[in-house]
Amino acid sequence: MQEREEKKRNYSEIVEELLKYLPPLGSQEVLSSDCVGEILFEDIILKENYPKYFVSKYDGYLCKGNPPFKLIKEIYPKDELSFFIDDGYCVFLATGSSVMELNDDLKFFKIEEVNIEDNFVFPIADDTKNNWINPGSELASGEKIFSRGRKISYKDRFALELLGIRFVRVFKRLKLSIINTGTELVNKSDELNVIPLSSWIISPIAQFDGFNVIHSGPIADEVTLLEEVLEENLNSDIILFIGSTGKGKRDLIRKVLNKRANPIFETFNTPLGKNSYAYLCEKKIILGFSGIVQASVALYYLILRNLIFKQRELQVENLVDFCDILEKPENGRSFWYKNENIENGKFILKKCNFLNSEFIGFYFDEKLYIQRTCFFNQVF
Repeated sequence: MQEREEKKRNYSEIVEELLKYLPPLGSQEVLSSDCVGEILFEDIILKENYPKYFVSKYDGYLCKGNPPFKLIKEIYPKDELSFFIDDGYCVFLATGSSVMELNDDLKFFKIEEVNIEDNFVFPIADDTKNNWINPGSELASGEKIFSRGRKISYKDRFALELLGIRFVRVFKRLKLSIINTGTELVNKSDELNVIPLSSWIISPIAQFDGFNVIHSGPIADEVTLLEEVLEENLNSDIILFIGSTGKGKRDLIRKVLNKRANPIFETFNTPLGKNSYAYLCEKKIILGFSGIVQASVALYYLILRNLIFKQRELQVENLVDFCDILEKPENGRSFWYKNENIENGKFILKKCNFLNSEFIGFYFDEKLYIQRTCFFNQVF
């Protein structure tokens, strides 16, 4: 690993280099009841028909032979399906209950089309021919239910449980430690004026994107404390320091890293503020983002989000085709946008203040990306 000469690097170049140091892509099986928010590692293919058996559309009686029919059993959804009907007998079927097989000598009568006397059923109309939902009529065995890369919602979980799919294979989350540094964050005299806003914004977005986020800090600019927090977080896959990226007297994290780690990029440009860095320590990626909130959040979108999506070979969201932009960002910069109105099915985006933004715009691989910020409605 050789540090290149200092220059303004394309962010795609940074991401491609960092990809080399990520741990191998992993997956794990989770219960479908616990999978909301996880991202599918593989397609989910239905292994059997849905519905699996014949399903009754109405409440009624399944009868055999000639009337009257003696009622011997009541069947409700999710009841055991093992029953047998002799000539002259019938079973009650509630709407949604299932029957494994239907023979020609079985007839179904709606509940309102029979009379009941002393546990005997007397039909008063012809049998109902269109009662049944046939096996596989809604989903056939072998059909793809959900595609790789889908984030499972509560609605998806309900569908999985309805289809009897108990386990799904999802991407194993990369551990991301976020550490705020800066004496100004821990001094009581500064407490009312300085808050770790960057991590408050980045953390829920990173968790949503598939990281397992771990918080540390804020940590004062002291070598011993910085060494300790680095050691404590080396079980994470990526460690992100926010703040103290300069080379001033109080910016000591580089001093700590130069003793323990090797530089991948000793400096790289940020959309705003001081330069950032990337190191490797015990095969773990260590990143340093500027403490300026706009810069650190933009770098999350430019680097970390692209990093995890590229490793998983998934497409990042890009709304550029659905937006009309009054002022586009310069290459190497990021702009924050708010939706002014919608015309002809397109968002009209206007450059705005960072914390009022709904969207972020930037160039990646010389292509313009527009992504939702995900923090427009957050309260800080």
